[in-house]
Amino acid sequence: MEVHKHKFIKWPRGNAIHQTLQDFKHLRPKAFPGAFMALDGCHIKIPTPWNKRTRMRHVDQRCYINRKHVASVVLQGICDSNQKFTNIFAGWPGASHDARIFRKSNIGVALNGPLQNLVPDKLLHLS
Repeated sequence: MEVHKHKFIKWPRGNAIHQTLQDFKHLRPKAFPGAFMALDGCHIKIPTPWNKRTRMRHVDQRCYINRKHVASVVLQGICDSNQKFTNIFAGWPGASHDARIFRKSNIGVALNGPLQNLVPDKLLHLS
């Protein structure tokens, strides 16, 4: 999956950003002006990591137990107006806070830099 992910999960560039902005306007014209992506997270159930590891570092099992008392890892996904993934970030333990996961994701890190890395400047001022 790692080798082929760039064929299927792509951040929009150029005209694709403008088209996505227009498509979101048609979905819900007054809800979120200027929106061109939707972001959410979900928990993926996993077996509780075991204590006695011989090849990997020790992990605290409690880190993987989410608020519903289930062992999980978190998947953060960003989709365009056609419900196609444009970015994913996965693997954080289930007890991790959504805001922390977002800040540590590649998109969260990029938002701390120039926005032109994500969206061309001329589109930042469209609404």
